[in-house]
Amino acid sequence: MQWCSDATYREDLYRRRYDPHVRPVNELVDQLREERGGAFVPYVAPTYGGVNARLLALLQDPGPKTNADNHNGSGMLCIENADPTAERYKALLAGTGIDVCDIQAWNSFPWQPTTTVRRGHRTLTPTNEDVLHATDALARVVELLPRLRVVLLHGVQAKAAWPRLQLAYPELAAGVRVIDSWHPLAANPAYKSQAQVEKYSREIEESFTMAARHLRDPRQMFHDTSITPAPADAGTDEPPATNDQASRARWRIVTRKLGDLRDRYAARSSDEPAPTVQQQSEGPPANNPPPSVRQTDHTGADGTAVTEQTVVETPPADHRPPPDDVPTSTPNDADFDREIEQYRIAEEALLARRRDLAARMDECRGSRERLEDYQQLSEDDRGLAARLADLGRAKRTYLKQRDLAADWAKRNGVSTDSRAFRGSIVTIEYSDGELDTFVLTERDTDTEYETVSHESGFGQSLKLVQVGDTVDLVNSQQARVTAIQPGFRISTPTR
Repeated sequence: MQWCSDATYREDLYRRRYDPHVRPVNELVDQLREERGGAFVPYVAPTYGGVNARLLALLQDPGPKTNADNHNGSGMLCIENADPTAERYKALLAGTGIDVCDIQAWNSFPWQPTTTVRRGHRTLTPTNEDVLHATDALARVVELLPRLRVVLLHGVQAKAAWPRLQLAYPELAAGVRVIDSWHPLAANPAYKSQAQVEKYSREIEESFTMAARHLRDPRQMFHDTSITPAPADAGTDEPPATNDQASRARWRIVTRKLGDLRDRYAARSSDEPAPTVQQQSEGPPANNPPPSVRQTDHTGADGTAVTEQTVVETPPADHRPPPDDVPTSTPNDADFDREIEQYRIAEEALLARRRDLAARMDECRGSRERLEDYQQLSEDDRGLAARLADLGRAKRTYLKQRDLAADWAKRNGVSTDSRAFRGSIVTIEYSDGELDTFVLTERDTDTEYETVSHESGFGQSLKLVQVGDTVDLVNSQQARVTAIQPGFRISTPTR
């Protein structure tokens, strides 16, 4: 196995960056560098599939080993870069049988926006301009991949970048299978609990397996790029004349998906009010039987016959009452609880995605030509259901732990504002004077801060610390706690 730490091998790859299959992508890199005033954007290595790629691996932003100015830096996005992310990615591809020639890597932010490097990972703080230009750059890359069938979204930034592309350029996302994943190194035991490590590792491996299965599907082996969908106003759904039945079927699927995406984009851009929290909490109608209509005949006040129709909603097929041991309320009613609000935001986002999937599944029902689409959407819905279940378990655990902490604080006359508990927002200062702020939580994401598992080794060292305390870091260094924002408040603090 050769790596880009081998100078000769690294130089050979860099020299071949304009090989025919990657030349269009790397010419785009040259354009982006010029447009961004010389900002560093890494080339893509010729080991990737380039314009022949059927899978797009979308990550966050360029790592340090993509920069040739760094030690052993290659100057490229490369699966053989001398860093742990590349090594892990190569192992995941090998484990699922995906050929590197079948994929193309790209970043949600092709250049590096404003970042803070602490605790071994980088926190992005992109500007609105970064977001707009990065979305445009992603669209220009996707335009260069006519055979694209699957996109793997690695991490929070990628999961936000692709929906932006779908809204801004819906035609480019047509016919592409979207698979959520995590950063290859997300399961870091230093900042994750053991349960999180197992969950992240399982979901990362499942996402690669899902992508491999989709690429091997004979129905996804279509490579004829000469067939293009008709314009929206063509007025016909008939494919162009061709003797290739696979091409004709593929053309019909892509045309329908283009129409579906345009309709959804128009609906989201309208002034239609967003669903209420109550509507969101009802969950998706996926796999539920359609509502029935009850008809009643009676005589009106003026003596004429009147027929009334009442829609009778059928209970969801997958509805289950909550288990007896799951509390619907907790003994301590919090006066303030930011963590519960964050759980609500995460839950509503997942429910909104399930509703969208349910609507799309309804459109596919009863059509043999869209059976493949229906199966893919069902698989995606099962994944979202599993994530909702994980979120619910984490929320119940948090409520129990919160109440135990609140009882301890009351017994000892301690304010929940002055100590670090589960859900607290902690700011620490490093020896060089830099500050780092994060929230102690078992959730995957937070709307404002980076997350550190309360159950991880680092999280445990922060348990019940106060402002001014010193904590040990995983690299044998120390940091001082400079601020603690309460995640919850049960009652008026005593001290």
